[in-house]
Amino acid sequence: EKIETKISDVDKDKSKNIWVAAQQKGLYKIDSTIKFKQVEATANENFNAIYFDLDNQLLAATDEGLILFKTDGKKEIEPVCSINGFEGKKVKSLIPCDSLRNAFWVAVPGEGVYKILKAGSCYYIYSQIVEDLGSATMNISTLFVDHSRNLWVGLLGEGLRKISFDHLNISNVLYINK
Repeated sequence: EKIETKISDVDKDKSKNIWVAAQQKGLYKIDSTIKFKQVEATANENFNAIYFDLDNQLLAATDEGLILFKTDGKKEIEPVCSINGFEGKKVKSLIPCDSLRNAFWVAVPGEGVYKILKAGSCYYIYSQIVEDLGSATMNISTLFVDHSRNLWVGLLGEGLRKISFDHLNISNVLYINK
């Protein structure tokens, strides 16, 4: 089987299965024997980014919001919750805040960057970065977190922002324009 669409992201679960997010084709799973198959329940979904969290649950950024899935139960994949505040929104990018994978940065074009944290069985919006991006359009193309936990935000046609933090607060924003 092959994927005939754009691959938007790839991540690995704790059982060493590789999960592939595909535009308009959903998710694919590759097991340790390199057996490759489409996850039927997601076949027509548009996945923009995926990450397994600390609890080995799959956090998925889609064109319809941000969804947390369980992948180790009786069913191959099962929704746990839809994260409040993202319903019906095109979530473009998703990246862990650090190596613990219990907090994530989430990009929603036109709205800014959100930080989400897990409480109980689901995530919630902890904070939002808007003004510090200094963007007229909020057309976010990518997110990256470096080894010092600085958040890098790519803005289409507006350059790059490096956001540094002092504990939980923004301490500095470096504007790198084209």
